[in-house]
Amino acid sequence: MSTRELRDLLTTAYWNNRPSFARAQKKAARLLVELDRDAYDRVMEDIRHLKALLKEAQVDESKFAVESMVVNRWSHDNFQVKAFLKARGTKESLLPDGLFDEGPRLTLASTATTTHRPEAFLIPDMHFGFKAWISGPDPELRWKTVHDPAAWAVMLVAIQRTRPRRVVILGDFLDLPTFSRWPTNAEDKHLLNSTLAAAYRALCQLKQVVPDDCKIDFLEGNHEQRIRKLIEATMPDLGYMVDGANPLSIDKLLGLSDLDISYHGPYGAKVPLDNDVYATHGTLIGRRGGESAGKVLAAGHESCAFGHTHRVEVGWGAWADCHGKRHLYWAMGCGTGARVDGTAPGSSNECNWQQGFGIYWGRNAPDVYVIEDGRCNMQGTVIDVDGLA
Repeated sequence: MSTRELRDLLTTAYWNNRPSFARAQKKAARLLVELDRDAYDRVMEDIRHLKALLKEAQVDESKFAVESMVVNRWSHDNFQVKAFLKARGTKESLLPDGLFDEGPRLTLASTATTTHRPEAFLIPDMHFGFKAWISGPDPELRWKTVHDPAAWAVMLVAIQRTRPRRVVILGDFLDLPTFSRWPTNAEDKHLLNSTLAAAYRALCQLKQVVPDDCKIDFLEGNHEQRIRKLIEATMPDLGYMVDGANPLSIDKLLGLSDLDISYHGPYGAKVPLDNDVYATHGTLIGRRGGESAGKVLAAGHESCAFGHTHRVEVGWGAWADCHGKRHLYWAMGCGTGARVDGTAPGSSNECNWQQGFGIYWGRNAPDVYVIEDGRCNMQGTVIDVDGLA
């Protein structure tokens, strides 16, 4: 008797209950059918029941529980088994082992401070996220951070030293590759919860080091915009909701309101830093280093701090008003906090990206600092987090 005939004879529902061989053999005998072990194994091998599905998908049942399941069947050979999983425990319990060990140890940060407090500390594109690394040089390392924990540690130490009046996250704080229109490796999927947990932990670290009177702003970048665009395309009713009320907004996903962090969207929003000075994520990119700042300068006569390009650059311009008075203005690219070793999508060891951050001291005084291998020379003081991350 064929496998299909055995399924039909004893019914699919009966096989889905995973009967033992002895029980199935007795039931078949009552129907005047002889069931041998080979036939039994052939029926049980197919993914027509929940346990087979979980085993085939290599689901770790210590981390995930089945919330519900559906078995659909349209014909003898056209069927489907679906399981809906929910995470066990907290967000952090789902992280690949050891990922949070890469975070900075804040107790080891420098206690020296600057005498003059800057108006704004500018955090560029961090791209918090994870990338499968199963083909990497270390066979034990399954995931690698897209963000650079050492660069983040340098920024935290710099913030602690400078005590800014305001911190502006320039956007692309999250990477979110699976929300992109670009192809994504299957191994990189299902890491959203880990990404949000890592980003939330980083924001909690930021809250630890800023002064009590420091305001924190979070600008929407094109990578955060990916969630907004997906909502507007597939769930328009949510798209019309106010950001703070939308359960899938960045504000809700990262708990920004609870952390007293102000979110500014949509993509392209600006945060004023001073008269005729603003911060934004940015939309303009030049082909070579320095060209992006030139494009921003050509777009208007306001001074601007921006991210988006992953390059450290400053350009200056001048213009005369109708009374003949000259005015200086500037454009400052603040670099990135993502890895520049080829891990981040779009990067390579030879890409023209630089890690860094920006500071606006006030009175038309911008400054940008380069981070290299966890080190930064800031006003003659070296911040070195090698060994801390």
